[in-house]
Amino acid sequence: MEVLAIKLLLAHLLIDYFFQPTKWVEDKNENKHTSKFFWLHVCVAFVIPLVLLIGEWFQWRAALLIGITHGIIDYWKIKQEGKLTEKKSRKKRDLFLIDQLLHIGVLLVIWVIFQFTYDNFLLWLKEVVLIKRNLFIVTAILALLSPTGILIGKVTDTFRKKIKKDNSLKNAGKYIGYSERLLVLLFILLSQYEAIGFLLASKSILRISKDADDEGRKKTEYVLVGTLLSFFIAVVVGLACRSLLKS
Repeated sequence: MEVLAIKLLLAHLLIDYFFQPTKWVEDKNENKHTSKFFWLHVCVAFVIPLVLLIGEWFQWRAALLIGITHGIIDYWKIKQEGKLTEKKSRKKRDLFLIDQLLHIGVLLVIWVIFQFTYDNFLLWLKEVVLIKRNLFIVTAILALLSPTGILIGKVTDTFRKKIKKDNSLKNAGKYIGYSERLLVLLFILLSQYEAIGFLLASKSILRISKDADDEGRKKTEYVLVGTLLSFFIAVVVGLACRSLLKS
């Protein structure tokens, strides 16, 4: 059953990223559904799964369903993008993410429909998704994302208020924190503790302010407090997860 999931994911990657040249995308954005490349892309969305699913009893049904839904989702995305101005880049990013989630959601539905009976699905859910090992890892990952970010924000709020606003990228610090904590968790689960030290040293060097004045020192101290707290929480969660996995 995992083979079918990989085939469907591979089909999506090929359809949207390898068999859709930039020229097609630009023409679709300009001419919307009247673009010949829009319909050519829909055909590609039908042909690729048709080829990858050779030998499956549901080959034609799944390929047809993917092609039709892919066209509908892309049509919706193009129409929504046409309503946006160049300045609304964040909304365009959101549309891209929604578009990808919808495509993957369709593939997930197809996977469930054609791969499982109800009893088989419950068995797979119990043996793969709900097993103790996977639950520990998923819980650790979720704990290190938004909950830890909010906690660090609350702890360092007093320091942040003493620093003047700068021209830093919006939400950049949040995503940097997500990335570093997930990397720490990964390194701990793989027993690569040396990599954690390297990661901490690299970030500390990159984030130290070049300003020598009082404001620069405040920013540096604020960054170091947040970084050390972030790494500390990630290490604690990672070690706890590793310990539970061994139990």
